[in-house]
Amino acid sequence: MQLALNIFIIFSLSALLYSNHSERRRLILLFKPLTIILIFILSITLASWDNISSYMIFIIMGLFCSIFGDILLMYKERFLVGMICFLLTHLCYIQGIYSYGGFHTSYRLIPILCIWIYFIITIKPILSHKLKFPVIVYSLLLACLIWQSCELAFITFNPSVLLFFAGIILFAVSDWILIVNKFNNTKLEVLKLPLYFIGQWFIALSITFY
Repeated sequence: MQLALNIFIIFSLSALLYSNHSERRRLILLFKPLTIILIFILSITLASWDNISSYMIFIIMGLFCSIFGDILLMYKERFLVGMICFLLTHLCYIQGIYSYGGFHTSYRLIPILCIWIYFIITIKPILSHKLKFPVIVYSLLLACLIWQSCELAFITFNPSVLLFFAGIILFAVSDWILIVNKFNNTKLEVLKLPLYFIGQWFIALSITFY
C-alpha cells in the first residue's frame, strides 16, 4: 500500500505541476489538495500504531492542518486564515521535534538568526500592514523549527531527523517564494510547489525511521 501511495503522490504532484504551468484552475483545485491528502494518508500508514510515539502523532497532526492550509491558500481572500493553519502545522512540528530529543542550543542559532533577520528586512517593505505581524510570528516559528531540527540532526545523525530537517528546509524555501511572489512576481514561482510538496513528503517519510 505504501508503494502505491508513493506512486499516487508522484502522479498527483506531476499533474499539479502541469496544471499550474498550463494555468488550469480547475485541475489545480483538484490536484493541490489531493497531493497533500495523499501525503497525509502515507504518514498514517507509516506510523507504528502498536507502538505510537508523540513524534508520529504530531507529524500526522501537522500534515492534517496542512490540508486546510493548502485549500485556503488557493483563495487570495483566505490568505491570512491559511497562514494560521500552517502556523498550527509548525506548532505541531515543533512539538514533534521536541518530543524526539528536547531542545538544544549551540552556535548554529547564529547563522539561522541572521538568515531570519535578512528575510524580515527583505519582505517587510512589500507586506501590507495587517500581514506584517502574522508573517513575522510565522517566520520566527519556522526559524525556530529549522534551528531545533538542525541541532538534532547534527547530534543524532538519525535518518528520521535528517529527513525531517531536509523537509523543513524545503518547506521554508517554498514559503519564502510564496510570500515574495505574492507581492512581486519572480522566476522562482516555478519552484514553489515542488519544493513544498517534496518537503512535506520528506517529513511524512521521516516517520519510517523513527
